[in-house]
Order: sequence, then structure tokens, then C-alpha cells
Amino acid sequence: MELLCALRDAIAGHANLYAVDLLHRDVSYHNILLGGPHAKPGYRGLLIDLDISARISRLTPERSMAGSPRTMSIAILNNILNRGGGLLLLHDHLDDLEAFLYVFGFIVHSYNGPGEFNPPSFIVDWMDAKTPQAHQLLKSVYLLRPDPTPDEEIQPFWSDTTIGLYVQFYTFIRRIAAEKERVRLWRHLTDEEREEILDGMRSNVDSHYDFALGIFDRAIQTLNKSKEEEADRAPLSMMKMNKGLNEKNISVALTKPASLQTQDSSSIEVGCN
Repeated sequence: MELLCALRDAIAGHANLYAVDLLHRDVSYHNILLGGPHAKPGYRGLLIDLDISARISRLTPERSMAGSPRTMSIAILNNILNRGGGLLLLHDHLDDLEAFLYVFGFIVHSYNGPGEFNPPSFIVDWMDAKTPQAHQLLKSVYLLRPDPTPDEEIQPFWSDTTIGLYVQFYTFIRRIAAEKERVRLWRHLTDEEREEILDGMRSNVDSHYDFALGIFDRAIQTLNKSKEEEADRAPLSMMKMNKGLNEKNISVALTKPASLQTQDSSSIEVGCN
């Protein structure tokens, strides 16, 4: 359950950044730190490293690589691969939420308990991928294939509640990623129609965060009430992460939102109460 609490508070912290016109743009395994097994709600982790964060009001579509390719969204990878003057999509909060899915997926597919790192072949492929083309292809197969099976190859360590949450989050992100791909690829859409669709998606930012936080909150409540899987309660900090990944501490910690307004953006601690 520590994993769910950490990711939940990380997403809440990301929303608090968005509220003060900052987009993180580098959600990854490296940048979510556990708050500890006894941390209070709202202080269960820390979303760190704002080195490439940007003011949302100043963002423009670009081909540059911002973030870790392993957790980069399909839309942003397609921007990087754009060589023919095609449509470039603005990096938005939905791309970062997609990155949270990849962090979540990496863990539940790869770890069968503390110290038991046993990734399936497709995760190994993700880890070994060296180019944006490879990352784009692997993610498209995983997220956009016609017959998705997100619950396959999840390690048996994880409870039914955790798996159900992952499937819900996957389905939510899959729908968004597919819509962005539709906008990018459908040639009969005018530029104005594309922008109208994308602006409509981005304008629902509050409902996107509310949905994501809601499904995490319900899963956490279920685990608290039922205690259905003691294994889910083993501290994630006990897990020996693969040394070659530098993905040691998966977590999220938050201070009060007021700190966002007084600190420099390079050292903001993201709060949620």
C-alpha cells in the first residue's frame, strides 16, 4: 500500500505545481521519493527535481527532449521523431500523468516482493531501449494496441485492489493517449479543429486530477479496510532496486502549498493536505 500512497501524493503534488503555473515535465522513477512507512497522509513522499520544469503559460510545442525517455509520453516521443514539419503537440499535464502510469507499471510488472526483481521481457526491452524510436514503438504496443491486457504479467505479489487500480489508471491514460494520436494523425482535421480538440482536453485539467486521485483514494481505502494483502504493506524501501537503473527510492513527499509561492522553482517541495 505504501506504493499507492506515494504515487497518490505525487500526483497531488503535481497538481499543486500546475496550480501555480508549473509543469514538472520529468516524472520518473528517479524523481519520486518515499516518505517512509509511517509518514502521514500528504507527507508520504516527495516529487523532486524541477530542473526542467516550465511555466505553463510560456510553453510552446517543441521537438526537444524533456524528461526521461523511459517514462516519456507517446505524444512527446512523436514530437522528437517529427522530421517532416508535422503536428507538434504541446507538453501538458496529461503527458506527465502518462509518465506516472509508466512508473506504476514498471513496479507492478517487475517486483514480486522486497528484493525480488523479475521483469517480464517487455520491461527488459524498455530498459534496454536506446533511441526515441524504440521507446515510442514499445510504448505504442503496450498502450495503444487494439487488444490491451494491462493486467497480464503483473507480479503475484500485488493485491487484486492494486491490480484493479492499475487497470483503471491504464484505461484512463490509454483513452487520452489514443485521442492525442487521433488528432495528430487524422489528415482531414484542420489546424483549427486540432487545436479545438486539444484545448478541450487540456481545459478539463481539474477533472483529470480528480479522477486520478479518486481512484487511488478508493484503492487505498479498500486496502485499509480489508487488509486483504499483507504483502502490499511491506515497505517499498526494502526493495533492492536494479543497480543499473538508479531507480532506488520510489516516492513522493509534500509540504504545504504556500511554500510554492515563496520558494524558487528549482527547489520547491510540492504540498498536499
